[in-house]
Amino acid sequence: MTCGVRWGADLIVRLPSRTTVVAVLLAIATIALVVFSRPGSDTPESDRAARQLPLRGLSPAASIPVSAAVPAEALERRTVPPDTRRARPQIPPASLRPPALREGDTIALVAPAGAVSALRLRQATANLEKLGYRVKLFRDLSVRDGYLAGSDLQRASEINRAFEDPEVSMILCVRGGYGSPRIVQLLDYDAIRSNPKIFVGFSDITALLTAIRQRTGLVVFHGPMAERDFSGRHGLAPFSSRHLWTLLSGTEQPGDSPLLA
Repeated sequence: MTCGVRWGADLIVRLPSRTTVVAVLLAIATIALVVFSRPGSDTPESDRAARQLPLRGLSPAASIPVSAAVPAEALERRTVPPDTRRARPQIPPASLRPPALREGDTIALVAPAGAVSALRLRQATANLEKLGYRVKLFRDLSVRDGYLAGSDLQRASEINRAFEDPEVSMILCVRGGYGSPRIVQLLDYDAIRSNPKIFVGFSDITALLTAIRQRTGLVVFHGPMAERDFSGRHGLAPFSSRHLWTLLSGTEQPGDSPLLA
């Protein structure tokens, strides 16, 4: 009995571990894969030729064995389909600088996006007039079209009219919210290019700032808006007011590239 137990213990010790068995099986599988995947004398010439075709200029997904019937020249000329190419960014024209703002000039208030608060609009108008500017509206900005300050055509038309009006020196957006991207295609960019003026806004108005800058080259200003910043009892905060009007009046220009004519 003692001998039997000792023989069984020796057998267990001598048996290979599970890790060793797995390692041996993986080694055998790797060797078999290398041996059987190597092209031998019985490999068709067409398959070997397909593997040797130049694949320069192709994406990794396209770099797969192909039939020898496809000429190598065709692979060299292969490109990404036009509809999947990344569009090149549009290069803006040369910068067009608007005239500087002077005391007594006219500021047009426009509402290209969300619906406007009539109370805040009156407050903003009064605060701008206290600063010595005249304020002009081209329509009743209290008109609503759902959550928008009028229809797309109404909101785009007032911007076009403001640029074409010789009395207007600055165009100040009343508020952002949503709706500006809807009127990008309705703006008259020829009129804007022919009548450069200070155009100010931010938030949702960024869509208009970008479109006007790219399509006309006009320098535009990412800045405060009437309902949000110029309303209330005192309007724009003193720090912001000082820097804004200093910039728009042309008394201080950043660096060697003036923003105003």
